[in-house]
Amino acid sequence: AAVGKPVLYRYLGDRAAVVDALSEWLTEQVQAATFGNINPADPPRTALHSAVAGFVDTVVAQRGVFLFVNAGGHDVAVFDRLIRGAATPLAEVFTGTHTATSALTRSLAVVGMLQITVTAWLIEPHCSADQLVDDLVDLLWSGIGTTIT
Repeated sequence: AAVGKPVLYRYLGDRAAVVDALSEWLTEQVQAATFGNINPADPPRTALHSAVAGFVDTVVAQRGVFLFVNAGGHDVAVFDRLIRGAATPLAEVFTGTHTATSALTRSLAVVGMLQITVTAWLIEPHCSADQLVDDLVDLLWSGIGTTIT
């Protein structure tokens, strides 16, 4: 349904509040799709592929929202909360073989890579979504695959 700015601002406040609300919603969608795609019985590389595919599929389906919130100029606290909200569950993948701080560093790096790469791809797609997922998984696996058991 089409909703104009005056209606949004009446219910949510200013532009920053709209960005924050959409960011929270999108983060929940990405987390559900990313971790909902993972089958615990799958080998680690297959699980990684499922997670990346869930992220890309969600961002493609919510292209406008993703680009809007990533250009939204969050304040630092909101941005940190959103990034850590995406990275913290992913850190569990690394906790079996790394300290908690090292696992968080790795998960933040993965989220950062996905964020930047997918944003650039949405603006100017240079390959199919499937190829993008395969390339991201290859790159990620070459850096983290040997550290996950």
